[in-house]
Amino acid sequence: MPSVIYVAIGLPGFIRCPIDANPPVTLVKWKKDGLPLRIDKYPGWSQRDDGSIRVAEVTEDSLGTYTCMPYNALGSMGWSPPAPLVLKDPPKFSVVPGGEYRQEAGRELVIPCEAEGDPFPNITWRKVGKPSKSKHNVLPRGSLQFKSLTKDDHGEWECVATNVATSITASTHVQVIGTSPHAPTNIHVAVSSTWANVSWEVGYDGGFQQTFSVWYGYVLKRERLGPHDWLSIPVAGGHDWMVVPSLEPETTYQFSILAQNKLGTGPFSEVVTVNTPVFPISTPEPLVLLTPPRCLTANRTQQGVLLTWILPANHTAPIQHYVMEFRLGERWEVLDDSIPAGETDLLARDLIQEAWYEFRVMAVMDDTISEPSNVVGVSSTDFFPPPEMVEERGLARPVVAGIVATICFLAAAVLFSTMAACFVNKQRRRKLKKKRGEGKVLVINGLL
Repeated sequence: MPSVIYVAIGLPGFIRCPIDANPPVTLVKWKKDGLPLRIDKYPGWSQRDDGSIRVAEVTEDSLGTYTCMPYNALGSMGWSPPAPLVLKDPPKFSVVPGGEYRQEAGRELVIPCEAEGDPFPNITWRKVGKPSKSKHNVLPRGSLQFKSLTKDDHGEWECVATNVATSITASTHVQVIGTSPHAPTNIHVAVSSTWANVSWEVGYDGGFQQTFSVWYGYVLKRERLGPHDWLSIPVAGGHDWMVVPSLEPETTYQFSILAQNKLGTGPFSEVVTVNTPVFPISTPEPLVLLTPPRCLTANRTQQGVLLTWILPANHTAPIQHYVMEFRLGERWEVLDDSIPAGETDLLARDLIQEAWYEFRVMAVMDDTISEPSNVVGVSSTDFFPPPEMVEERGLARPVVAGIVATICFLAAAVLFSTMAACFVNKQRRRKLKKKRGEGKVLVINGLL
């Protein structure tokens, strides 16, 4: 154990047990102020795999004297010497560097950074990633000085303020203008038997427009000694990818990317080695064909919008189901994604009033989904007669009433005509009977 454990108040901290053990340590026990340490009683405290204690936020609860006892498969050498824990204020930046600095190559650049604390912190600078080989100085108060910027100075830099309690960092980005391009990174090559798709991440252009070229060559086998030839293809349009054709199957190739601007070429990117596969001799997979459903129509009804369509004209396997989509604005949403294959209609219910709906339908076959059908639109503000005016068979009540009235009128006319005919016939028979009676009286009087 160190003679004193320093931790920064208000920040995460660690209480470490220095260990040198073979076989590796399997367990570390702790005591605080001479008593076994119950870590679970301290909120935010946890013990790591290496036996150290992590404190999420250091407070005065951390004060005390600590000892540790490490164990491995052979046992333990006993308790460490006691070490008191002392709280210290962490360093604090009084001057923070800016987010980015742009300067031409060869000129001076000073990036400010100052910190304070008790004890007073020490300030250092470091370059993130590849270290810079150029000369730079840290001024007495902590600022970073470049007397003559170079291409290597381009990138992320961190100002680090450290005291006995902890370290804090502040980062900035240095952009050096007026250099050749930086090398592309993250080269990726996807190959087939006869071509390769090469892609990369563009590096800094040095302040000028840059172009790229793809360099490649096949690797000779050991029995064929001698250097292998490299070919280059310029990349058009400033793209960050290119397809290299006319490769040989079953061959090892190497690829690299070169960037250039008006000041010259940058360094080559990393070299990526790939193997083209054997040229396929198997028969191609059968063509999968699925055309979209046809003639989608939408008709408003009292129950909703009735959508109907016709089966796809071509499909190389049975249709499994249909998917109906709708939209009120720009975004399509699923209305029903499990319409049975045997159905070619769907009733869309519960539409939002005063809205314009658009619908389209797609067919699903195995793992293939067709292109969408034609798009149909319908307004939810269309006028429809109220339900009470529609009969079961679809005729409006006024029409039915008119038909019934006509039938009744015709029946009444027939009845009236029949009654009139009967009345006329009856009157005619009475007159004829009366004439016959008068004739008989005259005959009798003549005989007398």
